[in-house]
Amino acid sequence: MRQALPKVRACYQEGLAKDPKLAGRVTVAFVIDREGLVSNATTNPKTTDLSDEQVSKCIVQRFYELRFPAPEGGLVTVRYPMVFSPQD
Repeated sequence: MRQALPKVRACYQEGLAKDPKLAGRVTVAFVIDREGLVSNATTNPKTTDLSDEQVSKCIVQRFYELRFPAPEGGLVTVRYPMVFSPQD
């Protein structure tokens, strides 16, 4: 996950440039497939309240760039919550 954080932060910084008070939570749910690739990445509307949809979409796209070790026993579903505030 650490490999995605700079790119995720860059998405948020782009949003901050448009709205200096942009803050909120984003939860990305995704599946790690048998090869360690990310599929089905999406935000969870029940736990995402960041008001800039473009930032949320950018964050989801960064998750598709992640690579994980192949999970034992098949697919793995992950929910990854993040909180953003202008002080970050």
